[in-house]
Amino acid sequence: MELIAPTAVTRLLMKQAFARLGQEVEITEAQFDATAQRTHASEELGLPVASETTNAVTVQAIRSIDPATGELATWFGEPIACQDEIVWQPAHMTQAARDAARSIAARITNSIGGQGLFSVELEISGDDALLHRCIPGPTRAGEVTLGTQRRSQYELHARAVLGLPIDVTLTTPGAATRNVPLRSALTAPESDAIQAEGESLAYVTAETTEEARVALAEVS
Repeated sequence: MELIAPTAVTRLLMKQAFARLGQEVEITEAQFDATAQRTHASEELGLPVASETTNAVTVQAIRSIDPATGELATWFGEPIACQDEIVWQPAHMTQAARDAARSIAARITNSIGGQGLFSVELEISGDDALLHRCIPGPTRAGEVTLGTQRRSQYELHARAVLGLPIDVTLTTPGAATRNVPLRSALTAPESDAIQAEGESLAYVTAETTEEARVALAEVS
């Protein structure tokens, strides 16, 4: 299992998410290093580990306090798929694979502990799910949630840390890519874009993920 610190883009968007909630929070490498030090090896958890990731799927596990019970709980976003630099949500997978992926995500994040959003990357093959790595906090693949979920990954991470209500509702399927000129990112129907730290991200929403991916593929 591999733990990765957040990128500069992630730091900026996370800070913006906290600011929207009326909070100013500095995300430091030390905080993520402390999380990594609390993490047990995946083999000790008895998790199946993928040596190579071909059918990449990310399951976002959000750990926070459930307002209804006052106890720590875990919410799972719809799985996110990535292929050829195009990201879409929800990923198409069997119910058995979905259950296996969430089970792995729950076990690894329970081992880490704490509150926040954890991005658990897996390899899906049929009904089987294999762990690739766990990343504390938002990831680039998770940026698709800016166009697909009621609360983006950045808002969810901020809310989880602050103990605010969590909502992982998927409002529309979508797709995302990066390294796209900002002007071009806005040419597709139902598209939007964000730019930070010199990188551009375009995301397209549609009735199905297939339609969103086709529309996004035409953006250049």
